[in-house]
Amino acid sequence: MIIHRYIFLEILKPQLLICTILAVIYASFSSAAYLADAAHGLLSGATVINMTLLQPLIGLEALLPTALYLAIVIGLGRMYNDSEMTALSATGFSELQVLKSELLLAILTAIIVGLLSIYLRPWAYQTVYKLEAQALAELDINKLEAGRFYKLGKTESVLFAENISREHGRLDGVFFRDHANGNTRIIRAQEAYLSTSESGAVPVMIFINGRAYNLDN
Repeated sequence: MIIHRYIFLEILKPQLLICTILAVIYASFSSAAYLADAAHGLLSGATVINMTLLQPLIGLEALLPTALYLAIVIGLGRMYNDSEMTALSATGFSELQVLKSELLLAILTAIIVGLLSIYLRPWAYQTVYKLEAQALAELDINKLEAGRFYKLGKTESVLFAENISREHGRLDGVFFRDHANGNTRIIRAQEAYLSTSESGAVPVMIFINGRAYNLDN
């Protein structure tokens, strides 16, 4: 049991370290797009932080098995390099018994990945979508720049304005494209502005003197 526990820990420790490093890299890569949206005024600083922290939870399902594979290579490689495997073999501890120690950690990892897939990952995705929807609802026109196309979060919505009247909070020469349920809707309007919905909770975009085109894909 002592040897099994030793091999188990020799693989578990690098697995946790590698998984942490991969999670940081994954979160950093994902935050690049969020930081760009924040610079354009599409996301607030708090929203960027929350969405970045949720990204590792989404990626853990793939990061844990990858970290396990690398940990086995690193852990057993060190033991072979230090002649520990030779010493274990001399005492009658076979490679099959080493495999049993690895199998225990593999089963534990599989159980954790299964729980992540069923519970944590869907929750993290749902939370990210809610944050994106909230960010779109709180879109600050004053932070936008005229003559630029803005992709609103991870949605298929694209917004463009030829001019922006910051004093009146209005967009001039507006192009808006939205894609939902397999249909694409394009709106070309002379003006647009944000207004409070009937419930008073979520702002909505109001288009003035425009046309809407529904394209079936």
